[in-house]
Amino acid sequence: MARIWSEEAKLARWLDVELAALEAWAELGVVPRSPVDAIARGAVAPTPARVAELEAKTQHDVAAFVDAVAEQLGDEGRYFHYGLTSSDVLDTALSLQVREAGELVLAGLDRARMRLAQGPFEHRAALLLVRAHAPLAAKRTVGVVEEVSGGHIHRHVAMEGKDTRHHGALLPVG
Repeated sequence: MARIWSEEAKLARWLDVELAALEAWAELGVVPRSPVDAIARGAVAPTPARVAELEAKTQHDVAAFVDAVAEQLGDEGRYFHYGLTSSDVLDTALSLQVREAGELVLAGLDRARMRLAQGPFEHRAALLLVRAHAPLAAKRTVGVVEEVSGGHIHRHVAMEGKDTRHHGALLPVG
């Protein structure tokens, strides 16, 4: 998760958005194909340090990023960021990061569900005293608790793509 939200990953997603937009402009014939191909071959996400250095002068994060990438590209760099606003880049790149983070969370839930699916067999005889509303505690086995928990995870993961706000959990949907 830390990798997804790192500065390096953020700048890489910004570059992905810029390159996808350029590709679309080339397909529409708005930007010549040759410079777009050259940019796609030569563009590398800049380091956070380089962007910070340029941002100290520009006072604008995306402008600093665009300058840092364009300085690698020569004359073709004039097409980089063509027709885009800063918000186009920031919002789209953020959605890519959120989607990637959501996929990571769902993969973790799937691993947890698989582990909990094994637990009822491994712990079917292990007693667990749980608090009840009566003075006496209810007896359950660890296996039953694992089975119920695994069922909850399975049910919520199965709702992927649906509105989960009214089901007791907020899961990323994509």
